[in-house]
Amino acid sequence: MLGAKRWSVKPTGIRGHPRRGPGVAVARRRPKGYNPGAAIGWYAGVSEEGAMKATVRLCGGMRFVGQADSGHSVVMDTVAASGGGDTAVRPNELVLIGLAGCTGMDVISILRKKRQPVTGLEVVVSAEMTTAAPKRLSAFNVEYRVHGAGVDPHAVRRAIELSESTYCSVAATLREPATITSSFTIVPEAQT
Repeated sequence: MLGAKRWSVKPTGIRGHPRRGPGVAVARRRPKGYNPGAAIGWYAGVSEEGAMKATVRLCGGMRFVGQADSGHSVVMDTVAASGGGDTAVRPNELVLIGLAGCTGMDVISILRKKRQPVTGLEVVVSAEMTTAAPKRLSAFNVEYRVHGAGVDPHAVRRAIELSESTYCSVAATLREPATITSSFTIVPEAQT
């Protein structure tokens, strides 16, 4: 009964529900099989099947706008020597930003669950690039700068370990090679 309304009573704070008094609020229960992550496009647009999709479109020169399933966009460009305008982030830089963002979200989430007094977090990722074409990123170094007085170093170390070993999907993708396939379609321009 996916469309059926089920109700539950949950305790609340002092104020409670405006019409039902303090201490009680009525909330609609979600149907069996409800996946809130899939319903709102949580976690970078991952679908229920675990597939993701991104599209990039040429805007002129070497400038592209990329859009992910989540609906968010990013602009990419390259240096003038390669035909670009040097107006935006480069694709390889997005790999570093993606790794830093993924592990940073894991670490701050874990530290907050551990109730650590973290006031800020910076994740700096540096990488070595091979000199021969294709110039690929070959080694990464991740430095975490945790801000806050009284933060337990053991909690930070454990949060980083959990991110690296279990949670960070970008790091897991970079550690093990993925299969890449390709196809193409020629779209003729409309005749005017």
